[in-house]
Amino acid sequence: FDPGTGFLSTDHAYVSDFDIFGNHSLFQLINRTTTESGNQLLAQWLSAQRYRMARPCARLKPHYGAA
Repeated sequence: FDPGTGFLSTDHAYVSDFDIFGNHSLFQLINRTTTESGNQLLAQWLSAQRYRMARPCARLKPHYGAA
């Protein structure tokens, strides 16, 4: 499978530090895409620098004054 060497970037915060793309990389290990658009989507997911954290459920919030 494609090692994703075309997605390597020296400007990215962690791509080169954690071997995200290239030979023996995370991309090559988990990539089982069969289309170019699938390749690109996987590369986008692995190189995304921000994630939106979901809000915790109200029931998980601490109950003040509870025994």
